[in-house]
Amino acid sequence: MAKKVIKLLSFLLFLFFLPSFVFAKNDSPFKVGYSNFYTILPNGEALVRHNITLTNRVSSIYVTDYSFTIFHPDISNVKVEGSEDDKVSFTLKRGKKKVEIKVHFVSPLVGLGKSHTFTLTYKDKDVSQRTGRVWELNIPVVSKISQMEKYDVKVKVPSNFPPLLKSYPKGKHLQWSKESLIGQKGIKIIFGDYQAATLKLRYYLNNDQPQKQLVDLALPPDTEFQKVRYEKINPLPKNVVVDKDGNWLAEYLIPPGGHQEVEVQGKVWIFLNPILKLDTYLPLDSKLETAATDVWPVNNPEIRQIAASFKTVRQAYKYTITKLNYSYQRAMSGPDRMGALGALKNPDLAVCMEYTDLFITLARYLGVPAREVNGYAYANNSLLKPLSLNNDVLHAWPEFYDTSRGSWHQIDPTWEDTTGGLDYFYNFDLNHISFVIHGVNPYFPLPAGAYKDKKSDQKDVEVTFTKEKFVAHKVEPSFRVKGDLSLNLLDTFIHTGQVPLVVEIENKNGEAAYIDKFSFSLSGSSPFTFIPPKPIAFVSPPFSHQKKVFWLSYRPSVKPARLLSLLKNKEEIVYKIHYNQKTVTGQVMVHFNLQSLYQLMGLVALLGVTLIILTYRLLRKG
Repeated sequence: MAKKVIKLLSFLLFLFFLPSFVFAKNDSPFKVGYSNFYTILPNGEALVRHNITLTNRVSSIYVTDYSFTIFHPDISNVKVEGSEDDKVSFTLKRGKKKVEIKVHFVSPLVGLGKSHTFTLTYKDKDVSQRTGRVWELNIPVVSKISQMEKYDVKVKVPSNFPPLLKSYPKGKHLQWSKESLIGQKGIKIIFGDYQAATLKLRYYLNNDQPQKQLVDLALPPDTEFQKVRYEKINPLPKNVVVDKDGNWLAEYLIPPGGHQEVEVQGKVWIFLNPILKLDTYLPLDSKLETAATDVWPVNNPEIRQIAASFKTVRQAYKYTITKLNYSYQRAMSGPDRMGALGALKNPDLAVCMEYTDLFITLARYLGVPAREVNGYAYANNSLLKPLSLNNDVLHAWPEFYDTSRGSWHQIDPTWEDTTGGLDYFYNFDLNHISFVIHGVNPYFPLPAGAYKDKKSDQKDVEVTFTKEKFVAHKVEPSFRVKGDLSLNLLDTFIHTGQVPLVVEIENKNGEAAYIDKFSFSLSGSSPFTFIPPKPIAFVSPPFSHQKKVFWLSYRPSVKPARLLSLLKNKEEIVYKIHYNQKTVTGQVMVHFNLQSLYQLMGLVALLGVTLIILTYRLLRKG
């Protein structure tokens, strides 16, 4: 029987990293085995070694060449070595986005059970990445592992590395077997505890109106995964308010035709797991977070047809990645937002906005609250992790509400696609900093970097990763009751009444205060029993002041004669504000509001006069 020559195109490391193994059926005439070793050097480079064995399953077919395409152009020190009796040669071709390596066996082996064993080694700068407090490793895994005879991965890191934070899939002592890697697209390993960075932001506010305007800017807020501390905001805002999505909006009063430049400096810490249960302070409004908009057309027939078969949000995520293809060219042109329908019509022109909008639309159709996050994402390789928003090279990614965990869950379909399948659904990173959240309105507020001075091309977003340790501060706002308790005299005759109590909260600190179990009690010589409302929770953002109005029910607690003293005098009673297992004490004045009494007396007088006039007329007719 004539010999057949098979050229195997096998190890494809696609971007960061979708390896494809294309040899490719269960009845392949070769058994293939891989042992993969990744040694991280002190400078962060990875010394990679692949020990590869090709064994003939039949005697009539043999292999002459074996080819690799590695989509990491920045590899170096490439070597291919065979054994003393099985020599090899190789050629290397470099491109802008990939390196092609072709191994040629000098003496092809013929015969059942004959094996080629050779080693490919190189240095790779894209395997490991250090930012601030964190080292992140992304190890490629070839597909169709189940069809391979052997496949294992071992990773070695320097002794001075920070402790292991997370690996996915889990590996014992940084080792993974074939069984643990079946179905996986890569291994992600994070060393450290959390991420730290400093922020320097500039905002340029304009007022084109002929009258003064209250203009706001969005400060990067606390989220479930990040904590922000501001050291400088110059000038300080008039106030900082929280919108329904949890954004912090700093308000500035701008004169007619005027402008204001604002400089912001602060620190941010990023965590892998939620550090704050925000829906305690900002309750989730599922109706708003699942509503349709122009870029999230939930009720569109095409969307309904696509999503009708989906049972999980994970399926919507996979569809988004499969359907869309990232357009590097469009990203460079400062693209306009196409929305979900535009993404479906132009799947090859997608950037991060389209990945985000399509996923949100599909998730909302499934009834899952989903929203967009705009912000800064660190990427050491713009081909693998592109940033598509023109304003200071920002990024967009979605998040959905995971009811099983009771928290928001961040994902990045763009980077999972552009890195060739590195998992960004179950395994987010510590390189994303949230600037704004778009749940109610898909366009506003604008993120830092979007408040531009049209006359200047200065960079308005500067992020520097650091090693600064996070230390929780006890942020204490001030509380005081404003005004008196003005009781309605008429309510005393119907045994019960309600009175508003206004509490002013001021936070002069550079970070938010979270007020839990906020309630109050009143005591003293008042002739009333006050029934306080149920405890509440809310957030007091940095450099903010706000008013909370609470309605107190009250009823007389002594004989009516005791109430008469309030007709002439005010009485001082003690209030106690309770929050976070603390108490603030003060005094408030209680008095009767006689306006209703005067109104009643006037009404009685009017009725009396009317009755007299009617009686007089009747008597005259009689």
